[in-house]
Amino acid sequence: MLLNYDYIARMDADDIAMPCRLEKQLDFMASHPKVDVCGTLIEEFGEDIDYSKVVRYPLEHSAMLRFFQKRVPIAHVSAFFRRDYFNKAGLYETQGHWNNGDTLMWMKGFAANCQFANIDYVGVKVRVNRGFFGRRGGFKKAWADFKNRLTVNRTLRFGPMAYGYACASFAVNLLPPTLKKYTYKYLR
Repeated sequence: MLLNYDYIARMDADDIAMPCRLEKQLDFMASHPKVDVCGTLIEEFGEDIDYSKVVRYPLEHSAMLRFFQKRVPIAHVSAFFRRDYFNKAGLYETQGHWNNGDTLMWMKGFAANCQFANIDYVGVKVRVNRGFFGRRGGFKKAWADFKNRLTVNRTLRFGPMAYGYACASFAVNLLPPTLKKYTYKYLR
């Protein structure tokens, strides 16, 4: 149930919100009343491994929709929603292949004509540890993510290139953690 709040921000408990993150997102949403959800860039940092990367996302709605053919257009840990987003798109999936629920949430938002944006600002620092890349693998998770991508591609009527990206992502998800770390750092 959504209470009577105008905005809903999310992040993971083990990540670090930058001091001005919410203020910047609130100001952005106030000055862009048609935007339903905005995110920020994220900075991944190694907790017990040597790893650091700023992950960039497209800033404008149309570029974000094109980008979604490859991967999610907003870092879920940086999402800042207008309450109306959920009235338009519905709530998070709780059935089926929802282990990557943000993928389906973004799909539902685009399908419901929600407006997306990102701010060119690192709003969240994401902790990456030895288990990070291992948790993003294995056949069961890779298969569930692949099926989610197929659902996205069908629902949003993405073309053959999006199916190629889905297959490539499936293959990357099956890589051993050491190789996956390399692909996350240099190919994403």
